[in-house]
Amino acid sequence: DISDIHGSSLDSMAKAVENSCCILMCVTEKYRQSINCQAEAQYAFKLNKPIIPLIMQQGYDTITGWLGIIMGDKIFVNFMKYSLEECLKRLKGEISVYYKTDLNNDDIKINIQKINQLESNNSENHSIAYN
Repeated sequence: DISDIHGSSLDSMAKAVENSCCILMCVTEKYRQSINCQAEAQYAFKLNKPIIPLIMQQGYDTITGWLGIIMGDKIFVNFMKYSLEECLKRLKGEISVYYKTDLNNDDIKINIQKINQLESNNSENHSIAYN
């Protein structure tokens, strides 16, 4: 909800969700508190877009409130529990479900860089619309 947005932030976020195959939702306390992240996640949920939660902060594998509803019974990748290599393998497997083909690592490198940035700095808010 911060970078690569021009003009109306809500319009940009809506277009990103609408044009996405699936949404990678980087779950942290800052994400949970962000009104923009909540709006984006709820819009993705409303559009029935596949959402893959990525746990980026300790203790967020079980969460309540609006974020708990969005996460529901979804398969998530816990970056706090497994090695980066294992998480990327799991993430690749989840994304490939929505592309109906096998992905190679080059296909997700740009978004993985964003994930790595979040992993090293939990103070940022991001959800990643994966086109």
